[in-house]
This record gives sequence, C-alpha cells and structure tokens, in this order.
Amino acid sequence: DVDLPTGGSIEFVYEAPGETRAEFYSILSIFGSLLFLCIFTYSMATIVAAIVQEKETMMKDTLRIAGLRDFDWCISWFVYAVAKNLPLCIAVAIISRYGHIFPNQTVSET
Repeated sequence: DVDLPTGGSIEFVYEAPGETRAEFYSILSIFGSLLFLCIFTYSMATIVAAIVQEKETMMKDTLRIAGLRDFDWCISWFVYAVAKNLPLCIAVAIISRYGHIFPNQTVSET
C-alpha cells in the first residue's frame, strides 16, 4: 500500500508471470483448437467461393471450348489450393512446434 497526500491509499496488485502464463495456457487450451479450425475454414471458404464464381461465369466451359482438358483444370485448382494453404500450414506448424503455445505437448523427433 502507498499512502497518498490526500489521505487515501493505493494498493498495487502484481501477478507473477507464471500465474498469468498458466491462465493464458488454460484459455488457449480451450480455444486454441477452435482458432485453428477457424483459420482453415476461412481459407477453404475462399477457395469454394472462387469455384462458385467460376461456375457462375461459366469460365470452365469457355476454357473447355478453347481446348483445356478436364485434367488440366483439376490440376490448376489443386495447385491454387496448395499454394494458398501451404504457407498457412507451415506457419501454424512452426508456431505450434516452436512457439510454446501448448506447454504440455509432446513431440517426438523421429
């Protein structure tokens, strides 16, 4: 407690970093998997929206008339999805592994 000249006092409350970190980990353990799910759901939703837009504009039919094979069309969407999701997957894997987000995780180095 610190006495003020006006007659009042102020009480400083300090939490140890370990207690704050434990609270953070307990909250993260509840919502962490939900966060990862939301991240990947958003990226999949944008890919589905792009496919729907392509169907609305009939771009696939136009490309088929121009000579594009179905296999090439499927490969292009596969490459698009991998290019869009691979950096996200790598970032989540690195953060999960080296960011010490989950303190009780066990990862084997095999």
